[in-house]
Amino acid sequence: MKKIIPILLVGMTFVFCGCNPKPQKVTGEFMRSLTEHDYDKAAACCGFSKDPDSKKIVIAVIQEQFYQDIQSYKITKDSILPDQEQAIVLVDINSNNVCEKDHVVHLKKMGRQWIVDPFVIEE
Repeated sequence: MKKIIPILLVGMTFVFCGCNPKPQKVTGEFMRSLTEHDYDKAAACCGFSKDPDSKKIVIAVIQEQFYQDIQSYKITKDSILPDQEQAIVLVDINSNNVCEKDHVVHLKKMGRQWIVDPFVIEE
């Protein structure tokens, strides 16, 4: 049993570190967590899952920027910016009979992973 645990940990490390989901996939996970009101998962998509105080701040920012009751969403376009470290994903959001077209979700690379950047505000 003691030999199995290190092997599993190494295998899980390869699975999680080897994956490099595209911005569109990360945005889909993020939006799905918002429709399910799973703000812990949404914070994890933003790279904040470890520190409880940071997670609370990120959840407050997410709730302020996104509708509280998203019924559905559709990703319409994604674009990796020329620096290859940032991306923009456009999402149509339906909430309480209101449809917002082309809501911009910003992402940035953290290591090899894409994360949602909730601190960028469109003007």
